[in-house]
This record gives sequence, structure tokens and C-alpha cells, in this order.
Amino acid sequence: MSCLPHLATLTHLSLAYWPWPSQKPKAKTTSVVSKNSPGIVDYGASNYYSISDGDFSDAATMLRRLSKATYCLKWLDLEGCSEWLPALAWKSDDADQASTGPQWNGAWRQIETIIVSQGWVPSALMEPRAMWNPAHSKADAMLPIGPNQREMMRSEAEKNSVVRKEEDRLQYRVNLMTWVEREQKARQIAAAISKIRAEVGGLRVEFEQGWRAWWIEDALKQRKR
Repeated sequence: MSCLPHLATLTHLSLAYWPWPSQKPKAKTTSVVSKNSPGIVDYGASNYYSISDGDFSDAATMLRRLSKATYCLKWLDLEGCSEWLPALAWKSDDADQASTGPQWNGAWRQIETIIVSQGWVPSALMEPRAMWNPAHSKADAMLPIGPNQREMMRSEAEKNSVVRKEEDRLQYRVNLMTWVEREQKARQIAAAISKIRAEVGGLRVEFEQGWRAWWIEDALKQRKR
């Protein structure tokens, strides 16, 4: 963040694959004990459990600082930043408190395009004929092997090969489901930012997810049901 004073006139900025924004990134695993504190306290503002806990306060604060320093920005690339996208419109547990994230109607009021692509698309969604079926689950990836098939597996190498294929198939399903969930989360964030802008009649923001295919759109809708 030491370069912030030099970004005032920037209009296009890429933060693609940027790590989790943190005020003390090297202190995620550091804790301190104080005689004035009843227990162990995280030295940094965030830790490795921030994602699972849904705590984006540290990341939101950093993005707010960034927004204040880049008030001429019109285009923002956040490809590969799915993990911390919620920080863009994060709000504290206090429902009456405004978002501590970027100033969408302030410093970042001129942004018109935001790239929120994950940076890849599962092979099953590359073509219409290979559309994803939401009925498939992790359990479907571990299909039982019938007795006739077992008889054909005469060598240990063949058995190991089948196990590896089943494991790869399971991992593929998990990756696919994760991809779909992140796409839906990106849409929720986009809707939240659009709502913030609309409240004061601000500019409309175009969110680009890195793909334009009707069959992927259908897959996301099916998964949402």
C-alpha cells in the first residue's frame, strides 16, 4: 500500500489474483497475550479463519483505503479474487452500520466496469452437449464396482488405476460445484454494489464474469433451485 499516493490519476487497474487484502498480511498466524486481555488475541486484523467465519472487515478496510487513493478509476480487474469479493460490499454485524468497504458513491463513483471472472471455466460447461446436471453430487462420483468388473481386474496396477480415476472424478465434481457456488456469490456481490449505486442514482456498473454462454446461464439457474 506504500504506492497509494502515486495512483491518484489511474483510470484502469488490474488486481487479478491479488491475495487477501490485509493490513498485516504477515501476521495471519501470529497471536499475542496481554495482561490486560482475558485470552489470546490475533496480532493481525485477520487470520486464516476469516474466510470460514465470514469476516471481511480487514479486507474491506484495505479496499476502502485503496478506493480513496484511486478516485479516478473507471475500470477494475478482479479476476481470480473470488475468495475476498464479499469485501467489496461488506457490512458489519450491526445492520445500521454502512459498508466499510470501497466508497461506491464516493471515490469509486466513476467505475463502470468490474471483471469478476474466476479465470477458468469447467470443461463440462465448455459446450452445450456437456451441460452440467445439478442432480449429480459427490456421491455420484464414487459408483460401486460390480462383481463382473472385479473379476476383470486381475492385477494390482489395474485396481490402482480405477481408484485414481474415481478419485479424479470426485475431485472434478467438487471443483465444478465450487465454481458454480463462486459464480453465484459474484452475482450477489454485483447486485449489492448495483443497489448501493442505485440508491443515489449513480452510474450503472457492468460486471464481466469471463463467459457468455446460454448453457452456463442455465446451469447456474438450475443449481440455484
